[in-house]
Amino acid sequence: MTANLVAKPKDEMDFEEYDEEAGLGIDLFKTPYGNAYGHTGLIFSYHAELFYFPDRDATIALAINSTSPKIEELMNELRDEILELL
Repeated sequence: MTANLVAKPKDEMDFEEYDEEAGLGIDLFKTPYGNAYGHTGLIFSYHAELFYFPDRDATIALAINSTSPKIEELMNELRDEILELL
């Protein structure tokens, strides 16, 4: 069995939609802030994201533990606010 380290690039930063072809846990995201290598995960009430932006030499990690239906909105807003500061 073979696998790629990085899955095929995503057209845009979309954390609810996963590629049909997966790599070994690392995706390439094409974002308004530049390309990012990362991983997202959601299980039960725990949501985590980790991204490395090579052009900015920056890494961000977010983790939220909540059952609120607004968790996706909050995670997106928090991520965008941090990236605009870089």
